[in-house]
Amino acid sequence: MSNTEESDFYHEEDFEIDIKKLKFLELIEKGLFTKVQKAELCNKLSVVLKSASKQEDAKQQRMILDELQVLTNIKKHPSILAFVGVILSTENHVSIVSEYAENGCLLEFLRSHQDSFKDQLENEEDSGFVILNPGMSNNEESLKKYTVCTSDLLSFAYQIANGMNYLAGLNYVHRQLALRSIYLTTDKTIRIGDLGLARRNDEKHYYRIVHKDLPLPFHWLAPETLGSHKFTEKSDVWSFAVCLYELFTLGKMPYDGVEDVLKYLDRGRRLPKPEYCHQEIYNFMLTCWNMDPEKRPTFSDCENFFENHLQKFAMGVLENVKEKMESATEHQKQLEALAK
Repeated sequence: MSNTEESDFYHEEDFEIDIKKLKFLELIEKGLFTKVQKAELCNKLSVVLKSASKQEDAKQQRMILDELQVLTNIKKHPSILAFVGVILSTENHVSIVSEYAENGCLLEFLRSHQDSFKDQLENEEDSGFVILNPGMSNNEESLKKYTVCTSDLLSFAYQIANGMNYLAGLNYVHRQLALRSIYLTTDKTIRIGDLGLARRNDEKHYYRIVHKDLPLPFHWLAPETLGSHKFTEKSDVWSFAVCLYELFTLGKMPYDGVEDVLKYLDRGRRLPKPEYCHQEIYNFMLTCWNMDPEKRPTFSDCENFFENHLQKFAMGVLENVKEKMESATEHQKQLEALAK
């Protein structure tokens, strides 16, 4: 079965940023395939440069160009890491310039702040499970000493669903959605990143061509993708629910200690309810893990679920995050204007 590739009707030069506008700062991360360096744009706003770890490596350059292909087709969205432009070296090697998320990877942020987490769930004896106290919000004096609280986790879940619904509306599948691919700013708004494997297909399914050296995020993948390599919005929804498990466990590894995940799933077993997760949310997660993709919710359903959940249990949190997302949109516009 052949895949549908996106057209190459773009030129890197159309998005080139004058290198004189950038002040290069510290190296943030260097992996097997890419490296990320912080920089300052026009001495005003922070950005990051993503480039091949080995500039002369053709496969790594191809991976950068694959991500660039996606980024140039996606308009700015407050829950997606904003594309700013490219830097071209004298050898025509490409570096992607993107928005900088000050708090880094969401997974590492949660893991490093477990000791300063405030659980806002309360016991509800009549129903036998826990609810979020509707009166608590991130702005209360009592929460100031805590870096992360339950309402933050709900906010993150809503924002991820919001961003993924936007991508799904453009017929994009992310194909490696996990908390390590999501970034966090200082005002606790999230940015979905790592779109190098994202692909678009008008029929809403895509047959994966895998970079042979790139490890698959096995524990996040829907079961049907492992055999057919067929990725759809519904396979991303499965991955989204695994992200929810990561969120509400403050970064635990999914299926830790399970030797054969497929056998585990075939027997009807699923990841357990996280400690800081409302029962209603866990019930929704289980629908996302239906073995039949057609019976899973869409990302529109996911966004609506978390919006309704916040309206019910933490209306102030929902209003607050929507205001922050509007501010994120303005910040992304400023970056775009500076880059021109």
